[in-house]
Amino acid sequence: MNLLHAVARLLRQSGTQDMFGVLGSGNLAFVNLAIDQYGMRYHALRHESAAVAAADAFARVTGQVGVATVTHGPGLTHASSAIVEAAKSAVPLLVVTSSVSRRAPHQNQALDQASVVRALGAAAFLVAETEDARQTVLHALRHARSQGLTVLMLPEDLHDEQVKAVNSVSAEIEVAAAEEVASPADLGRAARLLMDAARPVVVAGRGAMRAVTIAHLRDIGRYVGALLFTTLPAKDRFADDDYDAGICGVFGTASLVDLAEDADVVLVVGSSLSSWTTRQGRLFSGSAIIRCDSNAATAGRGEAVFLGGDAASVISELSSLVQPTGRAGYRGEGSAATLRSARADVHHDESDGTGLDPRTLVQELGRRLPRQRSIVVDGGHFSGWPAMLVRTPPPGLFVYAHGYQCVGLALGNVVGVAIGAPSNLPIAFIGDGGLLMSLGELHAIGDLDMPVLVVVLNDGAYGAEYHQAEPGHAGPTMLRRENLATVAKALGGTGISVRQMSDLDKLSQWFDAPQGLCLVDCHVTRAVRAAWLQGR
Repeated sequence: MNLLHAVARLLRQSGTQDMFGVLGSGNLAFVNLAIDQYGMRYHALRHESAAVAAADAFARVTGQVGVATVTHGPGLTHASSAIVEAAKSAVPLLVVTSSVSRRAPHQNQALDQASVVRALGAAAFLVAETEDARQTVLHALRHARSQGLTVLMLPEDLHDEQVKAVNSVSAEIEVAAAEEVASPADLGRAARLLMDAARPVVVAGRGAMRAVTIAHLRDIGRYVGALLFTTLPAKDRFADDDYDAGICGVFGTASLVDLAEDADVVLVVGSSLSSWTTRQGRLFSGSAIIRCDSNAATAGRGEAVFLGGDAASVISELSSLVQPTGRAGYRGEGSAATLRSARADVHHDESDGTGLDPRTLVQELGRRLPRQRSIVVDGGHFSGWPAMLVRTPPPGLFVYAHGYQCVGLALGNVVGVAIGAPSNLPIAFIGDGGLLMSLGELHAIGDLDMPVLVVVLNDGAYGAEYHQAEPGHAGPTMLRRENLATVAKALGGTGISVRQMSDLDKLSQWFDAPQGLCLVDCHVTRAVRAAWLQGR
């Protein structure tokens, strides 16, 4: 078999069934082989960044390796922002691309792709010779599964070259669970810190999403009287606990996050403690940090104790060492009622003649949305409100791909979520700026033949820049505010214009028989400035 056959077969044997991409001369034959000969499902996007974003979200909601394919040169560079996002977020993702024939080094699309990929923070694997093809592909798959975004490059001059028969390789592709490297001494130190703490806090990140890990963290919290926080990507994992304090950092409820300002010990699991989580480094600056992460290379960020290894196994062991202390910690008399009151905190509605208050709108949407849903949130000024105000049942189907803070990836993300979690209604929250950057993906959503809801918070501006502009200098941030619902209608979908709250009744009618694309264009006021812009 030739190289393309071999790669397609190896991918299929690894368990790959869905692939996202944009076609070009360098990957056309590969995609056709994957579909026709190996039964893969190919999902076409309209821009390469959206293809990688779709594979990214698919990986996040399924736990599988996401696979995207783009052509070489411009196809790869078009995908660069989505590649950086996935690389920064350590998403298990493989991008299969070509590279120009080595017999044509001066061809227009020739590029030192390996250097570009590495500069983006991803790993690059090149099939240099057909004899090495099998091992190179296996190494790329293993790297994608264990370390994150990996780009596999197939030179055009090798596409039709013969390679050795590829037999079953599933066992070779499997990657062992992260080796538990947390020593008994480190686990003992962490347990003592927690049991001696007067004001302990637990923060669960995306790496702590498994139910068994959350259960052990609840136990630890109960033993030592800790407040329970999550990072934004892990939102709602403690939602039914009396001592759930919500999202930690700038996207959290300010009064709840304020409670943690005097924390003396913080157990952080599956999170790097980004500036968003720590209020730009101000939160926990005087705390003893215990951090558990499967990537030992992230150790040395000022933590008192680093526990390397798989979160489920490490936290299970830690939970067995932590004993009930009898200290109230943050769980003294009346504290549960205080937390409930803070979680129910309401805002003053600031809707005006230019649009609805985005907080009021998002809260009302949250009440109306079907319970079986998955949620994607794009970058932009609005992005914190869906994260803070809309519950995401079941937990784990919330994609907030903001490792790179890129605007315009959500429509690609929602395609990946739709394929990865088809029993839940996929919903994308996006601003008018992000939508206008990625309009073509509405066309791709229409290809899915399944209901997808796109909610546009349309403030007629690049909102974050509008609020950061000096007084009198916001003009360049403004966008002409059109009726974007008509775009969905032109593409054969449903378009709903929301100018007052009662207009949401039309959306409730769509929920009765959801079909295809539904775009809800919500005009919101610019009078509300998000607290996270101030780094609260």
